[in-house]
Amino acid sequence: MAKLSSFVGNFSKQLLAKKAQYKVAIKGPKGISAKESITMMCESISFPGQNVRSVPDTLRYGPAREHAQGMTYGPFTATFICSSDMREKKYFEKWQRAIINQENWNVKYYDDYKGELKISQLDTNDNETYFITVKEAYPKTILAQDMGYAQVNAYQTVGIEFTYRYWEPKPALPAAPGFVASEVYLVEGEMDAAS
Repeated sequence: MAKLSSFVGNFSKQLLAKKAQYKVAIKGPKGISAKESITMMCESISFPGQNVRSVPDTLRYGPAREHAQGMTYGPFTATFICSSDMREKKYFEKWQRAIINQENWNVKYYDDYKGELKISQLDTNDNETYFITVKEAYPKTILAQDMGYAQVNAYQTVGIEFTYRYWEPKPALPAAPGFVASEVYLVEGEMDAAS
């Protein structure tokens, strides 16, 4: 069993990923590209999760085995600080109007409104150490914004729930047999993967 001193010593030898060191890039559909000023206003975001969808094997006696059937991806939310002219919210409203025509309620073609997001983890020198590309994304929900006289010094934010088809890490993770996850996520030279 590892000693506490070994555990503490390990942290002194390596850098840790910080939640406040990230970058977001948004690539909207044709004609609706996000300006850097909007992506810089992203106050918080999550790396989306992924789930191996499984089904029970009930053809055999005894406890059922869960067999993998595919991958599923759930939505995630990003929160943006709003400028005084609300350009951040207006951007996502424009994107949603590219999804559904709000005059006749016709839905547009999927390929005409899907976009991409790139979410990056940065190190202390603002270098990317890990990033994902969220594929075929679009803003499904613009969350409600609260206001009130008791919030005199609070700035306004808008939450956007994105839905998407899948995400992939860059560079892509190897799928070879014997793959060791700890070797992939480390920045070269920062930590000995064997330790």
